[in-house]
Amino acid sequence: MSSFLEVVEFIEDANSIAGIVLNSILLIAIKRFSRPQLGTYKHLLTIFASVDIFLVILHNVVHPNVMRVGNIHCVVTDTVFDDKVVNCLTLLAETGHDHTAALSEVIPEYERKYGRHIEKAWILNDHWRDGQFDVTLITIVSLLNVIMVISLTTTTTLAVLTFHHIRTSSKVSAQAVELQRLLLFMLCAQAAVPCIFVYTPYVICIDGAFFDIPGTLFHDITIPILTCFPDPKNS
Repeated sequence: MSSFLEVVEFIEDANSIAGIVLNSILLIAIKRFSRPQLGTYKHLLTIFASVDIFLVILHNVVHPNVMRVGNIHCVVTDTVFDDKVVNCLTLLAETGHDHTAALSEVIPEYERKYGRHIEKAWILNDHWRDGQFDVTLITIVSLLNVIMVISLTTTTTLAVLTFHHIRTSSKVSAQAVELQRLLLFMLCAQAAVPCIFVYTPYVICIDGAFFDIPGTLFHDITIPILTCFPDPKNS
């Protein structure tokens, strides 16, 4: 494994440790030091922190890795469970096509880069195999893009409407309005984190291979970027 990939894996491990430690501290702080003025927002923070800890644990159990070989976008679970094919997402990623040719390319490339031979637990998006347009695969990719666009649009719309309601409200005190505005700003900041650290890497990795955009660097650094999401210091 190259020094660059070793640094990438170190960052991933460091983010995972920080995610568990800092979110645990946040849960303790919410429990012991949260003020009554926070209202139900403290419950929302508790849910966020708890889910973040779960995501960190799940990430380390599954230990996904992202790689691109040519126009093949692939994800593999690099764990002790590989031979048991525990990655249930493989069922969702199956397009009914023979992936033997793609596997013959990605398996040796992964072994070359990471020094580990994995034959199972792969999710493959094999674009333009033999110059053919895969209707099923592009449908899946398009659906993922639509889901992300809808999610971002819904979040943005609700935030704008809430800001407008707070600004035009005449039945609450100025102090309450300022507090609600501050809490909403914090929620918007938290919502922006997955947009930066999750949605953006997904779009680049998933769409890059289909549009034949050259480069594999972003695939190599995607997992450490994703592990920044459950870290409360980024929220």
